[in-house]
Amino acid sequence: MYDHYVRDGFGKKKIGESKYSDVLQFYHDLLEQQRAFMGYIAKRPVFVGWLPFFTVLLGTSCRIGEVVGLRWEDVDREKRIISVNHAMSYYPRRDDTYKCEFRISLPKTEAGIRLLPMMQQVYDALKGEYDRQMEEGFFRSSGRWDDGIHLHQSFRNDSQSSGGEQGYQEDLRSSQR
Repeated sequence: MYDHYVRDGFGKKKIGESKYSDVLQFYHDLLEQQRAFMGYIAKRPVFVGWLPFFTVLLGTSCRIGEVVGLRWEDVDREKRIISVNHAMSYYPRRDDTYKCEFRISLPKTEAGIRLLPMMQQVYDALKGEYDRQMEEGFFRSSGRWDDGIHLHQSFRNDSQSSGGEQGYQEDLRSSQR
């Protein structure tokens, strides 16, 4: 019936192999975790700069590279649609060097190219970021999410410096596909 997988406490299993009530509980718990995470970020000055990024990440269920790779031409604010058609990654140039470069890649399958509606919170976060960039310029001196280079390291460092637990952004993405 469903070919989608969910991660339970022990690994992945097909939704179709789960009781409907278990699937509902999974999504209920996921939403509660996301609300708690966003509340935590919003209340701590060291994390406030991350709020727009995580609002877009959680509000679209996009992968990190898809959100970091968003361009303003991918965002139709009038129709409130986001076109996901590529991702940005940061890879070593060769195996024998630490020098890295950005790489733009297309999705692995045609299903990866998609149009996503913007819920109000995502729209507000993107509008706020757009307005900030029009006023201050594209790059932030604080090196936040529009930087992209050190996204994982920067958030981990912010988290550790504030006494928070180390988390992984990939775990925040829900299984909505």
